This record gives sequence, structure tokens and C-alpha cells, in this order.
Amino acid sequence: MSYLRHSYLLFSLAVISGIFIFRQLSGNIKEKISVLSLPILISGIVFLLIFAFVIFSGKENFSKNRFSFYILTVFLVLLMLLSFLSAGRSFSSKLFNHKDIYELINKDSLREACSIEISGRVASHPRAGTGNYYFNLDNSTIIFNDRLSDNRHYLENINDIFISMASGGNKKPAVMRDDIIKISVEDIKKYVGKKGEKLLVFCTEKAEKEKASSFLHKFYTVRQKVFFFLSEKFRECFSYRNYTFASAVLLGNQEELSQALRESFTKSGLYHMLAISGLHLSILFSIISFFLSRADYLKSARFRNTANLLCFLLLLAFNILVGLKAAMMRASFFFIIYSVSRNFGKYNHSQNVLCMTLIAMLLINPEFLSDAGFILSFAATAGIIIVSPVIKKIFFLFSEGRHLTGNYFVKILILNTSVNIFILPLSFYYFRGYYVLSFLSNMVCSPVFYLILLLLFAGSVLALFLPATGYIFLKPASLLISLIINLSNFFSESSFGYIKTKFFNRPLNIFIYYMLLFMLLLSANYFLSFKYKMKEKNVV
Repeated sequence: MSYLRHSYLLFSLAVISGIFIFRQLSGNIKEKISVLSLPILISGIVFLLIFAFVIFSGKENFSKNRFSFYILTVFLVLLMLLSFLSAGRSFSSKLFNHKDIYELINKDSLREACSIEISGRVASHPRAGTGNYYFNLDNSTIIFNDRLSDNRHYLENINDIFISMASGGNKKPAVMRDDIIKISVEDIKKYVGKKGEKLLVFCTEKAEKEKASSFLHKFYTVRQKVFFFLSEKFRECFSYRNYTFASAVLLGNQEELSQALRESFTKSGLYHMLAISGLHLSILFSIISFFLSRADYLKSARFRNTANLLCFLLLLAFNILVGLKAAMMRASFFFIIYSVSRNFGKYNHSQNVLCMTLIAMLLINPEFLSDAGFILSFAATAGIIIVSPVIKKIFFLFSEGRHLTGNYFVKILILNTSVNIFILPLSFYYFRGYYVLSFLSNMVCSPVFYLILLLLFAGSVLALFLPATGYIFLKPASLLISLIINLSNFFSESSFGYIKTKFFNRPLNIFIYYMLLFMLLLSANYFLSFKYKMKEKNVV
């Protein structure tokens, strides 16, 4: 019954399949399904939880049951249906308001008779363009003011409103993320998105800031103050180039990165370092958890739980600060599920935890399946979990192999090789190229980058509570940031190593690559396990 050992992988594929099936439907069918998706989804989740508890609470009996295959099939169908309905809920949440807006804006008579105002919260970091700053508004209200009377028409609770605001020659935007603003619309531009969706951009000359009124807005104001405080500390300690790097890797603000810096890190195979990476943050918090759990007074299970709770709270606070990035959420879910399952002593295999994380995140937000950061983060983690054990077995065939795998630099080599093998086609797909020496650039730069993360994190926490002490960690971080940028420039300027191809532009070719990779890994795993057993018996 080998299929039971891979049940979580099958569950993940069922969830992904449900989302893909919904996306292949026509717009009219999607609208009809999305109307009923929420009540059916809630009922389905309740039924699924009851079903899962009854079946998997006795997993040992379940694995011996001759009807286990049929029960597993029912479970897969239920998960596929749930993800299908979840995609419908996500579709409906952003369709109808935007559809109403587009239909209203298309009425020339309405635009001539009414002036338009929009109030809401700035939901993204303003991005500089040619003479403008671009950002999104959430929790927005669009007000149509009749010029001939006092009548008003409101559209409320609308998210993802695209705003273009004139910069006025200022290098620094007049608004920040989480500002509550009100604008008067000067012009409206229409364009079609990558998926054929109709989108609008509301243009304005200036924005009027408003005071936070609701509790949620006050919460966002607190987050803005923390972000602004840390940003100003980074500006004080770093040059502008180093400030943009630190702000990107720790605060999640990539909008101020120069194009030259982006291209340098892309060509050197280090671009993942410019984004908040779930892989790096999971390593960071694993280090914290490791040291806390090794302390003498944290030997008992009770205090280990305290250490896990502390890491969980830090992850939660960090997720809120950076704005719920997909890669960061992946690391948080993975850490929580792994810690809980380890405390209960059940189902803590890394591949199962990764699949459970994937299922949870896609059921919460199916749109993550279109997020490049989400896909690359899961692919990198899957590479570590799936490919690195096979590489380690190759080392074990040699007399000194087991000792070598304990070496720090060999660990880094195995880690980077595993990740690069798994994300190779995705690098071509998203970045239109691949740096073949990226394993070398990552080997050289990864230790520096991890040290930068630790210094930035420690310096930021200390700066919040003891502002004067934050400089102790931030100043050395500045030197290391300059070093890693110079290393990136060195690797990116090499005249060889960067390959471009359109072969992986087709998703089918990516699928074929992974099918061949899995077949190769399964064969290698079987062969290497057999050779290792023979070696232990002194047959080979």
C-alpha cells in the first residue's frame, strides 16, 4: 500500500487540480459557481474535518483496511472539490465590485455628470515610475458626486484599487503604506491585464491624509510607525544603496531597489536574496529555536514549548510587519505544523509537513498558485527535502563521505545544489535565464547573507527597545552588505555562465523536466540504498 505513504502528496495534487479546473472554466460559469461557493465551502470544510478525524485518528487500522483505497479516493475528491470552491470564493470576492466599477466608469454620461473621489488605505509600498508613484488602495470607498445636485453614489469595501499619483518632482513619495488617504480622481486609464481581465488606473495629482478611525486602521497605523522607525534607522546607518538592500531583505520593501542592483543579483543567481525568503527566515528562526532549546533551563518539554511559542510570536509579528508575503507565510506555516506535530510525536516528516503547508495556504488563498514567490519558495524547500538526501547518499559511498557531510561548506554545497536542481526550469520561466555558476556564487555569498540577516534582525529588535544599542549590530551589517553587493557585481560581470533559453517558457516542458527528475531520483535512491547496504555487509 505504497500510495498511503504518499497520501499527503496526493492530497496536494488534488488541491492544485481543483484550482486549475476552476480556472479553465469560462467567465459566465465562474460567476454562477462563485455565488454558491462560500456556503458550500464552509459546509465542506466542516464535513472534511469530521471525516478526517474519524478516518485518520485510527491510521494504523486505516492502513490495513481493504477499503482504504476507496476511502482515500473519497478524501481526494473532497479536497479537490474544496479547492475548486475556494477558487470560486476568491474569484467572487474580487469580481463583482470591480465589475460594477468598470460598468459605471464606461458610462460617459456618469463621468461627465459626476466627480469621483476615493478614500482608503494604502496597501502597498509606492513604486516610482516616470513622473508618478503607483500603489494600491484597500478597504476603499468610491464616491460619485453629482455636479448638479447633492446626490452621491457609493461603492464600498473595494480592494486592489490601482492609483497613479504625480510625484511633483519629489524623490520620496508623499504617502506611505498604511496611510489613510482621500483623493480626487483627475483621469482614468483602462488596460487589459495578463489574464485578459479589465483593469482601471485612477490618476490624481495629490492625496489628502485622513486620521485612522476604526480599530483595524489604528492597528495599521502602529505597523506603519514601526516600519517608519526601522526605515529611518537604516537610513542613518547605511548608504542609500545599502539601505535599499536592507529594507528589501528585512522589511519587504523592494520598490526602492535600483534596476542595476536587480539586474546584478539576477545575473549572478542571487536574486532570491533581495526578497523576503521563507527559506532564509525559516533558517533564522530555526537557529533561534535551537539555541533556546539547548539552554540549561529549557531542557524540559514545558520550556521547549515556551521556546516554540516565542518563535511563533516572532514569526507572527514579522509576517504582519512585512505584509503577509507568500514565501514568509510558507515558512511560518511550516514551522508551526512541524513544531506541533513534533510535540505530539506524529507525522513530522518534512515532506508531509510541506504538503500540509501547501494545502492550508492554497485553501486559504488560491491566488497564491499564481505568485512567483510562493512557487519558488516551495520549489526551493522541496529541493532540499527531496534532492539533498540523494546527494548525501552519494557521499556515503566513499570512505570519508559521512564525515564530509558534517562539514559546513559541504552542507552549503549540498543545499545549494539541491535547490538549483529543483528550481532550474522555474528560473528560466520567471527570469528568462539561468546562471550556471549560481551554486558557486551562492556558496560564497550564503554565509555572508545569513550573517547579514542575523545582524539586521538583532539590530532592529534592539533599536525598537533600546535605540542606542541597535547601532552595535547595524554598523557591521553595513560592511557586509557592501561586500555581498560587490560579490554580486563580480559574478554578474563574468563573460560566461549566464544562459538564456525559451525552452522552459512552455509549462509542458517544465512538467516533463520534473517527471524525468522524479524518475531519476527514485532510481538513484533505490540504487544508492542497495549499494550502501552491500557496503555495510562488506560485499562491495
